[in-house]
Amino acid sequence: MRVGWYRALGWIGVWMVFIGLAAGPMAAQVATPESPTPASPAVQPRKLALGVLRVIQPEIQVTETFTGPDKLVELATQRQLDWTPHFAAKTRALYRRAQEVTLRREVWAFEFAFKPLRVVMVDIPQPSGRMQRKPVWYMVYRIRYRGGNLAPQKQEDGTVAPVVTEHPQGRIFFPQFLLTAHELKETYFDQVIPAAMEVITKREKPDGPLHDSVTIASKPIPLTREEDAPGVWGVAMWQDVDPRIDFLSIDVKGLTNAYRPVDPPGAYKPGDPAGTGRQLLSKTLRLYFWKPGDSVEETEDEVHFGIPVEEDPDRQADLLRVYGVQRRVDYEWVYR
Repeated sequence: MRVGWYRALGWIGVWMVFIGLAAGPMAAQVATPESPTPASPAVQPRKLALGVLRVIQPEIQVTETFTGPDKLVELATQRQLDWTPHFAAKTRALYRRAQEVTLRREVWAFEFAFKPLRVVMVDIPQPSGRMQRKPVWYMVYRIRYRGGNLAPQKQEDGTVAPVVTEHPQGRIFFPQFLLTAHELKETYFDQVIPAAMEVITKREKPDGPLHDSVTIASKPIPLTREEDAPGVWGVAMWQDVDPRIDFLSIDVKGLTNAYRPVDPPGAYKPGDPAGTGRQLLSKTLRLYFWKPGDSVEETEDEVHFGIPVEEDPDRQADLLRVYGVQRRVDYEWVYR
């Protein structure tokens, strides 16, 4: 009996050696660079239906490339600089020139596209170590850098005119998403929720890796001109959103470097450090939504894009006051 087992083991060993010799060249062939084995993606991309992805083009204005002419308060408040030169006009002195200063800069922007705002139930780890099933609001978006920057350039006649430029190395996107419930006067900053990433990725099947608001800033968004370029995909997420919410908006910061400096009257006083009291208002994309509030069951398909349309003029006026706008829009660019 024992000899029979050893003999059987011997034959098994021979067959294993034979299989190893036969598989050896195949393994070597697979390992060569000339015939790589393609890796199957964990999630196959989903082809989007027409109109599912809403694209908002960058809107760079010429007026965003300069500020002024206005007072440079750090110098305009220094009365001791107001003196009369002996060999030049008084308007050429520093104090007078500080009364009308024009500051110029290059402005760039991203193309922003987004899918419908949705809600998904996710098991969230709690400090107690237990899991709690909670609704997570999220919005999947795509970022593309298409070039088209505007930069000031001095002309031969001494004037300054904007020219179109681009940044071949791409631009880094540092996003910030702020969800505001207008009728409830509540705001929610987007969060990184690792437990929701896999659930959202499997559901949405984006055309590429899905980034959160931190990982999307790990490398520049590449410059691309092709209309079918996949872009870089990300997701903004919120939790603990009041389920009674009806009228909301989402502010998206980081899509452009355009800004407006504001010096409130009297905020800067002589002797203060430069820039004291100055406010820099960033150009921000504001998206409007509405949803029938439901504190019992939050459903994803009831979040609608844009400010609702009412046939009753009084009701429409009330809605506009809730949103804080003058007219009905789906989105707008604001400075905040």
